[in-house]
Amino acid sequence: HEVGEGSPFGQVVAMVYEGLGAKGSPAWRALGPSATEVIRWWRVQRQLHEFFETWHADPERKAFWLAYTPSISDVEHYKDATALAMKIGPAWFVEFGFTGNAAYAYSDLEWQNMAVRRQHARSPGDLKIAKPTELMSPHGRRVSRKKSHWVGWQDYNFPRWIAGWTGVQQ
Repeated sequence: HEVGEGSPFGQVVAMVYEGLGAKGSPAWRALGPSATEVIRWWRVQRQLHEFFETWHADPERKAFWLAYTPSISDVEHYKDATALAMKIGPAWFVEFGFTGNAAYAYSDLEWQNMAVRRQHARSPGDLKIAKPTELMSPHGRRVSRKKSHWVGWQDYNFPRWIAGWTGVQQ
């Protein structure tokens, strides 16, 4: 189901996307839900590939987040802060391009309230909010704000953390 940049199907989706115009235009409305989902999938994969390739980031982080493509509804790049934010369900997850940075999670409301701060983000610290280490997630579970990439993080710790924030099981 690879629709990433460079794949034959990805190239077709890219041409369709380029021809659609502004989101909300009549062409978008005529697509229907299945085609819109393919374009969302393509855009998320393309943005994840671009981010992790640009920063020569840890390939394990790239593979991990690509596996969540079906669940990621939006992606935002913060080039100056070398960060990528991904929306999964009711939460945003911020991953950084360089090792030595934990990933951070925010409820959608918190993320929206950070709009001015995000707009001016110039370093990783600008997207790291010092809040309690444990809080209630939008999904109603007690979870931590940040998660470090310890050995085996992608097999147990991160999927459990994401599920606590979103209810999404991978």
